Amino acid sequence: MPDARPRRIILGVDPSLTATGFAALLDDGSRAPAAPAPGLGFAHTVRAPAKGTLYDRLNDFWSKLLAVLEEFEVYVGSLSAQAGESVPVDVVIEDATSLRSRGAGHAKVNALSAARLGAAVGVVMVTVAGTAHVRWPVTTYTVDEWVPKRRLGRGGWTAPVQHDRVVAFYRDYQPALAQASDDEVMAYALACFHRERTREAH
Repeated sequence: MPDARPRRIILGVDPSLTATGFAALLDDGSRAPAAPAPGLGFAHTVRAPAKGTLYDRLNDFWSKLLAVLEEFEVYVGSLSAQAGESVPVDVVIEDATSLRSRGAGHAKVNALSAARLGAAVGVVMVTVAGTAHVRWPVTTYTVDEWVPKRRLGRGGWTAPVQHDRVVAFYRDYQPALAQASDDEVMAYALACFHRERTREAH
């Protein structure tokens, strides 16, 4: 855990029914160009069973989400106690339901996959909104809004390649992500985007 006390915690969430990544970015408010990568304070991946009815899979998924969010609340409480004041939390969730077919060379999401993905995103949003004792503000970003194309290049990529490039970039950017799942890395990347988008307000 970094020594500097964070001015806020940004919990990034990269949702899917297969694997939902959580990563808490510790924002110390630094704006220096050469500042180190924001700290990683909390990371988890929640996986639903691969088999079973959609209802059973979502029910298991929801139970695991609750457990992770309750653990995160304890973590936030611990940081707040160390700081002697409540540390604010922002929650950012990728709105993966915006994925759509883009034609040749791009991943296509079929109707069944889209329905499952939408259900997972909905469960994540409802669980986050209903779990926190202190209502944390929740922001959603579509893939088109946040995936850092300018930093990673725009030319000739397919969605899987873009995903791999984002993961590789952020593993290099934040060494603490070396053993993290790809879903946790994507959640951290989303939190970084939100930090840059909202830093003037903090």
